Amino acid sequence: MIKQILFSSLLLLTVLGKACDVCGCAMGAFSQGIMPDYSSHFVGFRYNWSQFNTQIKHQYPVKPTENSADTYQRLDFVARYNISKKIKLNLSAPFIQNSMVGSHQPITASGIGDPILLVHYQFWTESLMQKNHFLTVGSGIKFPLGKSDIADNGLLVNRNFQPGTGSVDFLITSNYFHRKNKSAVSLESSYKINLKNAEEYRFGNQFNLAANYVYLTGKNKFSFLAIAGLYAEHAAPHTENQDRVFNTGVYGLYSNTGIQFYISKIRFSTGFQYPLYQNFQTDNATTISAKPRFNADLIFFFGK
Repeated sequence: MIKQILFSSLLLLTVLGKACDVCGCAMGAFSQGIMPDYSSHFVGFRYNWSQFNTQIKHQYPVKPTENSADTYQRLDFVARYNISKKIKLNLSAPFIQNSMVGSHQPITASGIGDPILLVHYQFWTESLMQKNHFLTVGSGIKFPLGKSDIADNGLLVNRNFQPGTGSVDFLITSNYFHRKNKSAVSLESSYKINLKNAEEYRFGNQFNLAANYVYLTGKNKFSFLAIAGLYAEHAAPHTENQDRVFNTGVYGLYSNTGIQFYISKIRFSTGFQYPLYQNFQTDNATTISAKPRFNADLIFFFGK
């Protein structure tokens, strides 16, 4: 069991969920994405799936190579309320389901995750279909409501595997969109500042950036968007009692494709990311590789 916990501690920080979408790419549950009507309130659900494979080759042949396939799933309830034409309040409340299967007994960690509350400021009030330029900036906070102390056989499961982090964190986001006829360019970024939790553990700060080409078409109450581009992410190493934690921190670059359908006041979107480059900051014995990611959402718009 001790080897199992040591092994699980080598897993890297999972993506926020990316969870969620901006033009079909994972940017975390705080991503705003492209909406046909920024003046409406909305509620909906977003789903994210990602997987990491880990391998440890021990220096001594008496110890066999250890392997693990670790799957992270996140389902967010999302909502937006328009305080005014320019100020938007966004909520994301996740349910987390993580599973680890490999050389040792399988482990599952699930439960309510840490909710995120964001305030966005919109610089133009016309809808996306009426304005060539669109820009929002936002900031918010993540609350430590999810469990961060799940144990297996009396030993703490890897902190990356927990539904929550146990810390209050802050976020800064931006979303820019420029359209000409049926073509558009979308740029979205986010920066997450993590604080220490009660156990003096601090997850590394995270930066995400997405750049996409968007093709838009539609008629009457139906619209279709096709998205293709790149998504980049960086997560700094974790610290515990101000000491760096082994095998944490990553640079990654992904291709990004997605589609979105709008029928009246309903949106459905799905996205896929394929890893083009990944640099996990691991020791010589450990190899971590990210697999392709998938996300989808279903959003209902209402009111003004």
